[in-house]
Amino acid sequence: MLSLSFFGAASEVGRSSILAEFSGKSVMLDAGIKVGRENNEFPEIPLELPSKLSAIILSHAHLDHIGFVPALVKHGFKGKIYCTKPTRDLMQVLLADAFAISKERGQELYSIHDVEKTMDLVHVVEYGKQHLIGKNFSFKLLPAGHIIGSAMILLKFGQRHLLYTGDFNSRETNLLSACKAPREKIDVLITESTYGSKKDLLPALKAVSRDFADAVNGTFILGGKVLVPIFAVGRGQELMLVLENYIRSGYLPSDTIVFLDGMVNSVNKICRNNVVFLRPEIPARILNSDDDPFKSHFFRIPKSRTKSDVFKEENSVILSTSGMLTGGPSVSYFKRLAKEERNLIALVGFQSSGSLGRELLEGAREVEIKGKKFAVNAAVKKFGFSGHSDFLGLFEFCRKVNAPKVFIVHGEPSKQLEFANSIRNRLKKEAIVPLQGEAFKV
Repeated sequence: MLSLSFFGAASEVGRSSILAEFSGKSVMLDAGIKVGRENNEFPEIPLELPSKLSAIILSHAHLDHIGFVPALVKHGFKGKIYCTKPTRDLMQVLLADAFAISKERGQELYSIHDVEKTMDLVHVVEYGKQHLIGKNFSFKLLPAGHIIGSAMILLKFGQRHLLYTGDFNSRETNLLSACKAPREKIDVLITESTYGSKKDLLPALKAVSRDFADAVNGTFILGGKVLVPIFAVGRGQELMLVLENYIRSGYLPSDTIVFLDGMVNSVNKICRNNVVFLRPEIPARILNSDDDPFKSHFFRIPKSRTKSDVFKEENSVILSTSGMLTGGPSVSYFKRLAKEERNLIALVGFQSSGSLGRELLEGAREVEIKGKKFAVNAAVKKFGFSGHSDFLGLFEFCRKVNAPKVFIVHGEPSKQLEFANSIRNRLKKEAIVPLQGEAFKV
């Protein structure tokens, strides 16, 4: 039998870490952290475990899925770390940044040397190719549609199959094609549930893009600026393409400047170097017409430390990390823009409980940042740009996969329970919401 142990993402969003054991081999599926405003949280992995692991398989490069990997290396892991090429390239940048932040917070779990050792253990694998872990135990990666290089992990144990979705998107975006259910018969499904409530219905991409462009235009008319806190990987590039399309078409003013600040600039270079992993239209556009959307003249990197060049422009949109306002330059911009009614704070991704972004979504008109209070007079609006499937996408994917046993992870507790009930009542499948540290035999 296959053993599963849940060390993270159980009844929570973040620090995804799942142990799969079969035929004397043990594999960790992701090993992430939960990034908070003041402190990070880590998966509850016993420190004697890393040296016993046969392999680590990573679904994608977001820190809530990879941020704990160097700690496993520090504590004795010496096996192979499997992922796609974009995930490997992004890891190098994101782990180094995570180390710098943890050092600043006094929460160092590992050293920069551990990050370097981690990268030496990474083995790049292609989508769809089978890789052996042990006797009758293998895996392959399938496109997940979440961010560049993201993958669902399909484990084959004996003659049975387990599918771990990681984060996935069943709808096409400007960057990526939609993920598809595998052809294999799936016996066990582990699915995310970020938008697991029946109320979590996202608008069509065209509609939300138009709403966003209208909000930007409205802010410009008032003489304000637009701050878009973004995730460096995924939402950043998506919003770049949306804005570029609307400026080129004339729907937004031709003098609109989109400032890119923070990690997004490093990530853009990696996406450009891995453009074949994006929707076919993007590399075709670059190769056939020498028109590179990542190098558009509408985009600009702030030149001054004080950001004076950003604030002197009339029609400016600021895309800045981090996406939940938990740190990075987006917080500095927020402090300057929040007090004026004419400005807009546009939230374009999931905002986890406890984040500044969630406080704003819940209507806070005064927030505290590092002991200092800030009035929030600017408009705050949520736009449904997401790299995750909404409720209908999650449910339809589970219906197509048709696995008799479903484990539900990576969602707020209420949403995990609600989605589990939907699976039980409507699909008549066994749905399990594991607790932190809980183990199962399947």
